[in-house]
Amino acid sequence: MLDMSKSSQNILNSLAMSLQGAAHLDDQKNIFAQFIVKTGFDKFFYIPLSFENDDHIKLHCSNFPKPFIDAYLKNEHIFADPMIISSRAATLPVTWSSDQINESLMTKQARDIKSLYQQYGLKRGLSITVRGARNRHAVLLAVCTKSEQEFQFQADSHHLTIMAAGYLYHNAMSDLLRNSPFYQHNDYLTLTSKQQEILRLAALGKSKWEISVIIGMSEATVHYHLRDIGRRLETQGVTATVAKALSLGYISL
Repeated sequence: MLDMSKSSQNILNSLAMSLQGAAHLDDQKNIFAQFIVKTGFDKFFYIPLSFENDDHIKLHCSNFPKPFIDAYLKNEHIFADPMIISSRAATLPVTWSSDQINESLMTKQARDIKSLYQQYGLKRGLSITVRGARNRHAVLLAVCTKSEQEFQFQADSHHLTIMAAGYLYHNAMSDLLRNSPFYQHNDYLTLTSKQQEILRLAALGKSKWEISVIIGMSEATVHYHLRDIGRRLETQGVTATVAKALSLGYISL
């Protein structure tokens, strides 16, 4: 059980009731956005990692600058973002600073992402992996654009509250979508151009490492894509995933 004050627990109970009472996704997004800003973190980015198809684009929730969001989603930075990768295996919020990330081991895409954060003044924040039911996870980034001292104060004071709020939003959104046509299974698998290229290269016998070099993303990101596509195609292993993708016409050689 998280160690929170009674005041924080009451605030979170109120948030849960408001989210569950919302009838539309946009209403939930607005409720959640107002809550995060009240904690002293003036920017935030909630983005699903493992919903269906391109739901990370449809279901993201953020008050980051629009040009940042457009560039981030267009280039599929979610799969190579060092600010997100840092929290993947963590059970508690992870603090990060884009200024302090070592570029020497980064891919070109990761360096581009770091530059994008810095371009819009998003220099330090919290990264929280929200683990939901049926392996439907998300990441919540909470950014404080004030001084480093103020950020550290907000992080120390509110990191558990923000983490709990992320879980409440994630679960409330899942509940709202469960019976929605928007969320129901679509027999047609939508693949991004990068996912198609990964599958095509895998079909040509390239290893995950070779694919990562050719495309310019990390080997872990390539592995994530192949595993996610396999989950959606209901296959086990790269060979079976490629074979089914070829047979169904999602890629060609």
